[in-house]
Amino acid sequence: MALTKHTVWEMLEAQLSDKLSALQASMDKVQESIEGEEKSSAGDKYETARAMSQNELSRLKKQHATLKQSRAMLVRFREAKPCTEVELGALVQTSSRWLYFVTAGSKMTVEGETVFPLSLSSPIGQTMLGKTSGEQVSIGNKQEQILKIL
Repeated sequence: MALTKHTVWEMLEAQLSDKLSALQASMDKVQESIEGEEKSSAGDKYETARAMSQNELSRLKKQHATLKQSRAMLVRFREAKPCTEVELGALVQTSSRWLYFVTAGSKMTVEGETVFPLSLSSPIGQTMLGKTSGEQVSIGNKQEQILKIL
């Protein structure tokens, strides 16, 4: 079965949704910990534990906000038009890999193919922006040919 943009989109959407759920669960646990500390402790130990928990909660909230932005960007491309050059929403096959230019994500395996979700603002995205099928690109110290753009 041939790899399709919609299948890759669905996998990335599921990946981001899972990460958002996990972060929300972590934020809930930290919040519970903060509330538990308020009831059980007093003094310097309490203040230190509370500050550490607040810092952790702040860090998790930032990650959650970033992931929500990534997911919102992805949702805009659910019914993405076919692309003829490397641009936002393009699924690109090179001589050595598949790249999906919507938002950064973790490497995925889709229908037996490894796909790297990337932002166009990434170094690879900037190198490939505007390129078309058949063109050669240098990624790191490797030359790759663009075979297909969906």
